[in-house]
Amino acid sequence: MPVKNTTKKSSGRKKKDTSSKSAVKTRHASSPKKKSVPFKKRKRVSKSSVKTYQRYVSSRKAKTKKRGTKKSAASRKNKKKTMRNDLLHQAIIRIGALVSAGLFLWIISAFAIPVFDHETVERTVKVVATAYSSTVDQTDDTPCITANGFNVCENNKENVIAANFLPFGTRVRFPQLGKQIYEVHDRMNERYGYGRVDLWLKSRERAKEFGVRVLQMEILE
Repeated sequence: MPVKNTTKKSSGRKKKDTSSKSAVKTRHASSPKKKSVPFKKRKRVSKSSVKTYQRYVSSRKAKTKKRGTKKSAASRKNKKKTMRNDLLHQAIIRIGALVSAGLFLWIISAFAIPVFDHETVERTVKVVATAYSSTVDQTDDTPCITANGFNVCENNKENVIAANFLPFGTRVRFPQLGKQIYEVHDRMNERYGYGRVDLWLKSRERAKEFGVRVLQMEILE
């Protein structure tokens, strides 16, 4: 009789290894379990506390706004101050420039102009000076015409003198009367010789006021 094969046929599935699972279980069992913390319920907030919090937030916002406005006002004040300082600085610079220009012109007028207008003095004479005007009793029938034909009335300048010891056209100056330069265009009476001069003035009153003076006369080249 045929002998039965007692060996079981192996199925395609593998048997599960329970030994490893048991080891994992024992490992977890040995580790301590975490305590479960109970869920804390949120406390209910009262309306009064909400209002106080809102007031606090609004007050904080208002303070920050005030600070901002204060800062902006301070910055505006600083800008105004800087603008004023700049304007003052510019005004001081302009005033200084004007003052320096005025001083420069004064120095030129005091020192440079006399150098350019320098007249060489030939000699200096001490004279007795009087004055006259264009009237018939002081001159002749033609009071405006001098001895060399010069018309003092048309000229209308007090820069004419009469002298017998100087040729016509001689230029002279009297330092005691200023920087005015006079020219000899007329003659005096024959009895007046060296050291006598007569200055022509526009009016009789001025000639009387002038009177008789002793002056230093510079004869120019």
